[in-house]
Amino acid sequence: MASKPLFVILHYEMTSFFKDSFFLQITQPINTKGFNELLYSHKILSFTKTGKTCTSITQYDIEDTSCALFMLGFGHEMIIMPGDTMEITINPKPSEKINDIYPSPWMNEFWYSGKNRFIHSLFDSIAYICGELKWSGTRFSDAGSNLDSFYRIVTSDYNKRLDYLKNYTYRHHIPDIVYQLAEAEISAAYFNNLVNPIGTNVSKSLLPIYYDETLKSVNFNDEKKFFKTLLFQPAAYNSAFFHFLTDKLEQIITDKGLVDIYNYIKHNYTDNIRDDLLTDHLNYFIGSPYDFPSYDSLVTDFKTICKNEKYTYFIDDLVTKKKKEIIRKISLEDAMSSTIVDTAGHKFLLKSIFKGKPVVIDCWASWCIPCLKEMPSSKILEKKYNSKVDFVYLSFDRNRLKWKEKINSLDLGRNSLLLQGNFTADFSRWLLITSIPRYVVFDKNGNLITGNALHPSNPNFSETLDNLVKEK
Repeated sequence: MASKPLFVILHYEMTSFFKDSFFLQITQPINTKGFNELLYSHKILSFTKTGKTCTSITQYDIEDTSCALFMLGFGHEMIIMPGDTMEITINPKPSEKINDIYPSPWMNEFWYSGKNRFIHSLFDSIAYICGELKWSGTRFSDAGSNLDSFYRIVTSDYNKRLDYLKNYTYRHHIPDIVYQLAEAEISAAYFNNLVNPIGTNVSKSLLPIYYDETLKSVNFNDEKKFFKTLLFQPAAYNSAFFHFLTDKLEQIITDKGLVDIYNYIKHNYTDNIRDDLLTDHLNYFIGSPYDFPSYDSLVTDFKTICKNEKYTYFIDDLVTKKKKEIIRKISLEDAMSSTIVDTAGHKFLLKSIFKGKPVVIDCWASWCIPCLKEMPSSKILEKKYNSKVDFVYLSFDRNRLKWKEKINSLDLGRNSLLLQGNFTADFSRWLLITSIPRYVVFDKNGNLITGNALHPSNPNFSETLDNLVKEK
């Protein structure tokens, strides 16, 4: 399919961040060209400046009407259309909360103008109703860790968003294709929120019938929605996981779980969706710290049935890199020899944090919104266990200034340290930390208890610490 240009006219005030010829990178939804091809190609056409006010015009080559993410902070989701012109003004004031209520993944709010402004602002408008779709899901603890209450709250938010979308579409004459894509995103966000606590906070066997039936009723075998939205693909993969989940999530991260999910995807999805989900599945399991005897045979099978060479190239490259990593086995001693830096700039080895007490390492960063949402819960636990457990706030920030500003605003105190090398440090590679937040627990002797603990907001997190404190 031939691509047609999308033109984005961007107005902004020049700062140390928003510099000459600033433009927004746009991530595309999952596409059949190949796994992990994220950004639309672009070309800056012009740049003008009057005082501090700047205007840049950028051309992007797109093929079809779809959802996309305009990258500023964690991104604004928008509908993009071939041949369209978007005009965006960046609010110079940083965005901290949406509608003064919901956590904001945006660095700055956008103001839209032009004939299609109501299409461009659709997802931002929905965010003002119940929060941004990707970042404002209800936490299980927010519902008192009660399944009925959790289901009612999440379903209520889902219905509010759908009702708002219907009214918005009617008022602003939104095209059917745009409505359908937005409805798919709202439905995917609903499914992801409902499935989130299962296997971590609560066993699947405890689900009420209505809850279970709701999750099983969603159809993810729709290529238009799958390849033109942002949330539908991860929801489809979550659905395959949910199909085999019984009790705890860890029980499915096994060789049997690898094979069962693989075969379920293989036999229940159309070829294009199947190939993408199987690529995602093999990618997910190769990052696990456990060994899976069936992995290589599944890769061989995948290369036989996959109809997209770029997917097979991606998996081949992934497996090659993984085998090279295995050549050098990273030990606990290697991990503990990772370099950490305190707020004064002094460097130490990670092993120096152990002082004869259990240790919780809270892996976070100033830019990580889920990390910041969990921070109050970490602080409550730190105060609860006081002198019995050491809490260490280990930042994965690359920008030391941003790190220091954030620890001051959070009042994290003397236990704030920076991990030199962040995700490439031996500590990260030992525990296969590729995303945060992550919570790592050691006993008083420095033995690893868990490299991927429950979040501090989970009431069961305290049980792990209680058991450690009781040990003689």
